[in-house]
Amino acid sequence: FALADAHDGRLLTDDGDARAFAKDQGLTVVGSVGVLLAAIDAGKIDEATADEWLSTWIDDIGYYVPYRTISEYR
Repeated sequence: FALADAHDGRLLTDDGDARAFAKDQGLTVVGSVGVLLAAIDAGKIDEATADEWLSTWIDDIGYYVPYRTISEYR
């Protein structure tokens, strides 16, 4: 956490306890979906690719998120 704070960075985690602690410390917290959204916004991937990755995470590794498509997060 100190490294992210010292460099005005962000913490990338989907762990609930780590997210809560980081937020309490004033850090910006970004999860996996946030990374996909940032990649789309930066022009690194398109929404269809992000949807494929999200579906793979959900179906193959049991990743839990409230929505199955990136458009639902916008």
